[in-house]
Amino acid sequence: MERNLLIVETLDNDPKSEAKLARFLGVLVSLANSVSLIAANCPPEYKSKVFWIEAENVIKTRKNNLARIMNFLLSQIKLVFLMEITSRKSPYEIVMFFRPYPLPMFFARLKGKKVTRYQGGIASKEPGSIGFLSRLFVEEPAAYLSHKIIVQSKSCIKFQNLCRYRRKVEIGDFPIDTAVFRRTKNLRERENIIGYIGDLTENKGIRNVIDAIRMLSNQELRFIIGGEGSLFEETRKRIDENDLTDTVALAGWIPHSEIPTYLNKLKLLILPSASEGIPFILLEAMACGTPVLATPVGGVPDVLKDGETGFILKNNSPEAIANGITRALYYPGLDQVAKNAQELVERGYTHEASVERLNKVLADLE
Repeated sequence: MERNLLIVETLDNDPKSEAKLARFLGVLVSLANSVSLIAANCPPEYKSKVFWIEAENVIKTRKNNLARIMNFLLSQIKLVFLMEITSRKSPYEIVMFFRPYPLPMFFARLKGKKVTRYQGGIASKEPGSIGFLSRLFVEEPAAYLSHKIIVQSKSCIKFQNLCRYRRKVEIGDFPIDTAVFRRTKNLRERENIIGYIGDLTENKGIRNVIDAIRMLSNQELRFIIGGEGSLFEETRKRIDENDLTDTVALAGWIPHSEIPTYLNKLKLLILPSASEGIPFILLEAMACGTPVLATPVGGVPDVLKDGETGFILKNNSPEAIANGITRALYYPGLDQVAKNAQELVERGYTHEASVERLNKVLADLE
């Protein structure tokens, strides 16, 4: 029986999405007879291997919640039309969604397709009305409409409100290229540079990171903040206002090809998110022998064991982040922690292991 797969990925046109897609496609192309893709980007190396329909968000600039909601509704309608076009040009039986799109999921079910959802972080953990609305009108319908839900580890099931859908849930993940993400500089040779690499948004805890840095300003530490997002300008302003320009380097967007170099500069990576699955940057840092300090959200506790493969924050308050940084940097067995983490990634996040796990998920859908 042929296995024909449609992937519906993000409609955001940014380099981060393209890098993530390359990781996904590296596994999925090897598991299917044909792969179609609806997304804003397609990595150049896969353009000849997939049938790609380029699609971006209907509303490009979304500065308020109303614009975000309108874009979400209109983009779903757009996806339904594109899915129908795809079915005529490149037929498929299985649809894998990397974003929760209830309307296109419902359309796929009506057409007799098998629907699976790969779930990383969840928007319902955002504060305020957006979080509540996301769970009620996006995440719950998406979970209900999915035949299979793929999460990155067992801890994600409870954290991501999936206990009631436990029979649908499968554990699956995508590999880390340890030929690229590897230790090139021993930890003892690195300066006391702490890094944050991720979206500059409230959900990721960037405001608290700046407050923690201010608390540590009397110590001889340096910081690198890499990423873009809605709080980029606010972050820049707060660095200036608190006289932290000599302490903090605001790197902006870092191309994925340059991330291994940055990670090998760091003595510690901090990830104080309110919501995650298992972030790829966490695994990439571990592969580079860079210790990670993170909040125990999503699947993070399944990977980071405090004092063994990384360090866990009590919460993501500025005080907890500052104390966590100090504790991790001067931890007696820091070298061994980094070594344990590196070995865990090299052992458990190979291409072969990812193919085996996801092949089982797709086989169950057939």
